[in-house]
Amino acid sequence: MRNTLLTSIFVLAAGVAAAQSKAIAQTPAPPAKEEKNTYQLTGAPLPPLKLVTFDTLAKKLTGRELKKANKKNRQRWGYEPVTNIITEQDLSAKHNTFLMIFNPNCGHCEDQTEYLEKNIDQLKDTRVILVGNKLVVQYMGDFIKNLKLNDYSPTLSIAIDSADYINQTFLYSALPQINIYSPEHKLLKVFSGGAMMDSLAAYVK
Repeated sequence: MRNTLLTSIFVLAAGVAAAQSKAIAQTPAPPAKEEKNTYQLTGAPLPPLKLVTFDTLAKKLTGRELKKANKKNRQRWGYEPVTNIITEQDLSAKHNTFLMIFNPNCGHCEDQTEYLEKNIDQLKDTRVILVGNKLVVQYMGDFIKNLKLNDYSPTLSIAIDSADYINQTFLYSALPQINIYSPEHKLLKVFSGGAMMDSLAAYVK
């Protein structure tokens, strides 16, 4: 009788195991996770772009002009910033574009900007736009003033990200980060922590 009981237990266990296997086989596999559309990979398209520029007046305001200028800007910089909007449609259809993610309080970012200014002749028709987070907007004026960015416009310009460009493209590795886009708005190269002209030269066209 003991042998019969053991045999029954084994048969029952085998039946349960078979039923479980059948159930697992019939259960549909979970759908594969849809790959995120990342803008960080080489060849990725430029994400929707909306940059508010800080193309400031080249001259300092005086007299009546200064009185009419925005009080906060007048007290801080002595001039009134002139802002414009840059979207992907405004980028060159013939030349590459460099978008440099930076922070005006970052020493490496300042060094890279000064380096680009010193090598401005080598940038030819390439447009370089420094893109900062809107949280640092209060420091932009001093950055523009100290580095005399007005002297290098329109090759070099500075702007605030207003369409989440930074969050979608920043690798969170090092600042500054230079993203280089083709005339077709495809990502060609990313330089984290800045780059020298011998590295940038291949993309200056």
